[in-house]
Formats: sequence, structure tokens, C-alpha cells
Amino acid sequence: MERLQELLDQLRRGFDGDSLPPPAALVNAMDPVAWTMLGFALGALLLAVWMRLRIANVNGVRHEAEAEPAGLLARLKRRPASLPPVAILQRLGSERVEELLEYGDQVEDAFWLGQWTPVREELLRLMSAQHAFAPVQALVNYYRCADRSEAASLRIRRTALIHKLGQRRWLPPGDNQAPAQLLVFTDGDEQPGELGFAGRIHWLRPEHRPRLADGPMVELDPISFTSLNQATLKIRIYRSLLTGAGFRLHFTRVGDDWIIAREEREWAR
Repeated sequence: MERLQELLDQLRRGFDGDSLPPPAALVNAMDPVAWTMLGFALGALLLAVWMRLRIANVNGVRHEAEAEPAGLLARLKRRPASLPPVAILQRLGSERVEELLEYGDQVEDAFWLGQWTPVREELLRLMSAQHAFAPVQALVNYYRCADRSEAASLRIRRTALIHKLGQRRWLPPGDNQAPAQLLVFTDGDEQPGELGFAGRIHWLRPEHRPRLADGPMVELDPISFTSLNQATLKIRIYRSLLTGAGFRLHFTRVGDDWIIAREEREWAR
């Protein structure tokens, strides 16, 4: 303890103002090299301060821009998983989320789509659950079902296709370059119409089910209207003879529109 006290006393005496040389003596003792080094040090300090202020200003401008819906939308188009879906819907609103959904359906980059797919599915689920005018109208526009004069069955089928395949309603050709086909099974009373599928479309009765095609194929079963406001539809997507999945989509009528209330995966391989 005594040695520690002695050490502290020595340090205190070493920093005593009387033991330091006066400033004039320091200036007179500096040679050109010392002045040059001092200039470099001061220059580096000023440059560091300027760069720090510059970066802070740029970041502030960027954060301010991204706080606006248009700036946030542009950021999500680059990095779709940079915000959770709930925050995306809250900050963008239904109309711009619709724009983001349409943009995502045109992208073909596998890495981007890997981030986007779960975000897209959750956004569609959140919008369908609200039953408010703005999100329902955005979904109707996105599913290309704004024409209420069309038959409900046609709008339900088109909604199912876009929900699972995107607005292009497209599947890549198989290994043998065979184009995709769409098989629509009806109960006989349903009138064929425009579904916008990118491939051959066959309207069939359930008992006329053909064997699986060599190329990719989508099947839509007859629509089951369980009530005036409820319906279900099964859709099966075969990307090849060995890979595919089947889904049951539950529709709810909101006003004059049909939206997907929930979906179930029945099988996958």
C-alpha cells in the first residue's frame, strides 16, 4: 500500500505544471519535420470530423427518404425481407403492397424469390384477414377479379391460380420442354371463361380425368359452395411426375368479392 502511494505521488509530481516547459519553449524546439507532422495530425483530425458529419448527414437523408412510402417501397424491391410483413402492410398501405406483389411476380432471380416467397404469403394472409375496403380492393385488383359481372366461379378459379402461381400464372416447362397444362374439372353447369393461364387449358368433367401429363400440370377441382358466402376449391400443382403439391383453398364472400380466408396443404412430394 505504501509503495502504491509513493508511485501516485511520483506521477503527481511528474504532471506538476512547474515541471512542464513553457509553450514558447516548445515552439522554439520544433523543427520543420515536427511542424509537418503536426500539420498532418491536424489535417487528419479535421478530415475525420468532416467525414463523420458527412456520413451522419447522408444516413439522415437516406433514413428520411426510406421513411416515406415511396422510399420504403424501393428498398423492399431490393431487399424484400428487410421488414416483417406486418410492418410492411402498416407502413406502405394496401395500394403500395399491391404494387409490391405485382413487382414480385415479375422477378425471376432465385435468391430474391427465396426471400420474397414467405413475405408474399404472409402479406396475402394479412390482407385477406382484414375484411376492410382497402385491403379487399387491393386483393381483388391483384387477383384480376375487379369485373363483378363475371361469374363467381371464374373469379374464384382465377384467384386460386394467381394466389399459387403469381400473376403470370405460369410454370416452367418440364425436362422434355413440354409446356404446362391446366385441367379445369367442372360439374357440367359451369361455363368456361378466361383464366389467363400461360399454357393449354382443358375444361373437363371429373370422370374424364386423364393420366398425368409428361410436363408440368395444374388441376382445379369443381368448386364446392358450402353456403352463399363460403366456398372451397382444391388445386394441385405438378411441376413434374415426381414433384408437386395439393392445396385446399377456403373462400369467403366479402360484399360482391371472393377472397381466400385460409388454405391447407393436403400433400406434397
